[in-house]
Amino acid sequence: MIRGMNQEGIVLLIILSVMIFTASAVSSSYGADTSPQPLSFSNKDLEPYENSADHNTRGSQSTELKSSEVRKTKAEDAREQKEKEYWCKKAAPQRKKIQRLNEEIREKEHELAEENSRGSIQNKKTRTLNKQIAKIRKRLKEAEENFGDLEGEAYRKGVPPGWLRCQFE
Repeated sequence: MIRGMNQEGIVLLIILSVMIFTASAVSSSYGADTSPQPLSFSNKDLEPYENSADHNTRGSQSTELKSSEVRKTKAEDAREQKEKEYWCKKAAPQRKKIQRLNEEIREKEHELAEENSRGSIQNKKTRTLNKQIAKIRKRLKEAEENFGDLEGEAYRKGVPPGWLRCQFE
């Protein structure tokens, strides 16, 4: 023990030193702002990353189109419109054929269902209806394959699928 101090004095000295150390640590944290601040940037911060080509293109471009450019744009629009109409007219008959064949199948299946509801025995009419449905389904399959071939051709030529369905924006 330290001379002239009793046990109570030593405990008091330790407690005081801990309190002084804690108080100094707390006061130093209040003095400094340690909370993270959001970063903010301006155009000046981007200047080192720009190259001279950026400035030249911005200044030389005009907002108005020249008359030759306008004519070229109109010509391109007209050519695109003709191409849209071409693909629409080429695909329309095939789409209609597929639609018509689907309707025929529905009608024949309806007739077959009515015939089957009349009698449980398969008669001559039900056999002919089944044969007709099979023939129509075969023609439908061929029509769908032809339309698929047309879609493939259009895809290879870069034609949007909507043009085949006459859907222009």
